Amino acid sequence: MPGLCVVPVMTQAIPEAPAGYSPAIPEIRLSLEQLEILNKYAPETITPAQLTGVPPRVVVVVPKDSRLEGLLAQYKPLKAARDEAAEAFDANSKAIRAELEEMYPPEKRPSEAYEIPASLMWPQLTFAYKEMKQLATKQVKQLLPVVYNAFTVTRSWWELRESTSGKPRGGRR
Repeated sequence: MPGLCVVPVMTQAIPEAPAGYSPAIPEIRLSLEQLEILNKYAPETITPAQLTGVPPRVVVVVPKDSRLEGLLAQYKPLKAARDEAAEAFDANSKAIRAELEEMYPPEKRPSEAYEIPASLMWPQLTFAYKEMKQLATKQVKQLLPVVYNAFTVTRSWWELRESTSGKPRGGRR
């Protein structure tokens, strides 16, 4: 099996590495029984993904002078500009809220919503008090696992992000 070295787990030390072993190739340790089953039922057809449960990544070949090449070249600078703009926007929003909270302290607020009329320099804005309730999912999962599982919804999507060079990221898989 190219790209994978299967080593049986033994109680004795192995004097030398098996033929074709390379430290760069991922190693999966199997018991002798598991190895016999592997060799009996699928000596040539089993893939690393079947053993590890993680499908391999497909390497995309980007055509030269293609639209995709141009879009990929714009990705990093646009992401940096978006992140910088998001930081500036958040700082501006927090400063506006601070000014409005200073003008209308909580103990002197006649309302929970304020309209700021539009000007040539800014759009019409609303300053409003909001409250949100959130379910403590960790506690529900721990105390009521059947209820948690009954109402759990799996969502999936495609994500585009900078690669970690094939290294698995933390979090769920």
